[in-house]
Amino acid sequence: MAAALLSLSAFPARAGGLEALRSGSGLSPAAFSLISAQTAPETAFLPPQNKELFSDYRIRYIVKGRIDFRTSPPTLTAETGKVFNVTKYPFWLRLAQGRTICVEAYARQRDDTAELAIEKMLPPDALENLEPSDKIRGLQRDPRLASREGGTFALDNIGWAMEHDGDGAIARDAEGNLISVWHSGVRVDASKLLNAYFVKKTALKPVRYGDHGMLMFTFAPGGAVTPEGSETNALVVSLDAYYNDPERMIYSPLDALRGRYQVYYSIQTADRYSELKFNYNEFGMPNDLVLVPYRLNLDRAELERLLENAITKATDNNKGEMYSLFYNSCANSALSLINSAVDEDRKIKEGRLPELVYRTQATLPDTMARLMVKRGLSGEALPDITRDNYSAYLEGLTAAE
Repeated sequence: MAAALLSLSAFPARAGGLEALRSGSGLSPAAFSLISAQTAPETAFLPPQNKELFSDYRIRYIVKGRIDFRTSPPTLTAETGKVFNVTKYPFWLRLAQGRTICVEAYARQRDDTAELAIEKMLPPDALENLEPSDKIRGLQRDPRLASREGGTFALDNIGWAMEHDGDGAIARDAEGNLISVWHSGVRVDASKLLNAYFVKKTALKPVRYGDHGMLMFTFAPGGAVTPEGSETNALVVSLDAYYNDPERMIYSPLDALRGRYQVYYSIQTADRYSELKFNYNEFGMPNDLVLVPYRLNLDRAELERLLENAITKATDNNKGEMYSLFYNSCANSALSLINSAVDEDRKIKEGRLPELVYRTQATLPDTMARLMVKRGLSGEALPDITRDNYSAYLEGLTAAE
């Protein structure tokens, strides 16, 4: 068997599929079934970590890359260039030494996705059907960290505003998609940070309910500035999902439940987010909604840590990370980042609540907000931000601070 495990090091990297591994190894179906049921012994008893929202290995990835068992721990180098340390894997995966494979895997924790547990091998083209097109990536841009000096970050691909036509309406491209103004080289100065908020986007019809959650950071003058000198008083950091079709930019609830959307993090001005969401939905109509802010109860060190962690996660290489309603959604991503900024005794963690109750409370924006208020992580809800007051509200918010 050892010879069979080593025999595939020269097997063509482009060949794919589990059956290709078996036939290339020379193992019989029975022998392959035997080793397929085994977990690599050196990775079977890793100590638990559980330092964030959920127990270990909940953040789902679909990754295509080259596996290498000559390192300790083994590594999976994704086609994007990101290198994962493979801490758990099926024993039979050693047959794929040096090959490019596509796998379903789970990152150990959201705040450090470098450790990966591989669950199963997928067809070579499994990721292709889930990849956002170049057009979508132009409309939904990944923020990037260009440089950092101490507490000052230079960020690229920041959604700054909506572009307007001659009549003052938001401009549209050939497919009818709204056109944004993007800036790179945006300087964010943590020393100018005033406060942080959890914000619920709340639909008013057919009933009032929170359908999205995000973080908002407010700044004193000079806190967030473009190279041209344009300033904003508030930035929003949010986990979002890529649309699959630029000509039909709507989400399928069924596909969301199935985990068929790749996620990315957006960084944009609160003004841009407000104008976009208040005035247009997926069907080009005004949205009947409000934004509900909750000021987070954080000291100075925690505030700056939250900003740093949010920027770090948003600008990380997140390609292949998949949406999950219960484990990787907008709201629990925001709560996970909040957890990462506070001491252990203030974290909202799985062990405090029954699993089903916990998942619900940490996933839905409304229940999550109530949980944060109850635990003292935030104050009560502030007055609604509306279509009519959002510009004045945001200006007043920073002026009062």
